[in-house]
Amino acid sequence: KSNIPFDEVMKLFKNNNLSFNNMNIFEKKEGNKTLFNVANLIEPGTFEENKGIPGFTFFFQQSDSNTDLNILNEMIEIMHELCKYYDAWILDDNGKNIDRSNLDKLLTFNE
Repeated sequence: KSNIPFDEVMKLFKNNNLSFNNMNIFEKKEGNKTLFNVANLIEPGTFEENKGIPGFTFFFQQSDSNTDLNILNEMIEIMHELCKYYDAWILDDNGKNIDRSNLDKLLTFNE
């Protein structure tokens, strides 16, 4: 699929306990703490109800290595679900493909 309908995204993220916030992006929270956010790939990053979505940007504020690895792992699980459902790819900030072995290296880096 080239553009993902907003209502599909809303349902998928809601099923993964992400909520749509007042900045028009999605967030994963634990209590009052935001663990990570998901923005539209296209600037300014906000989601609009009547516009298809070409991709996503996942991001979070680093705190400590154990917490960061747990958050990263949860983000990766959701990314993989998106990839399977939409026949998509995970790209780094340079637009290069990230495969499972790259992700596994990230997750085991501090162990």
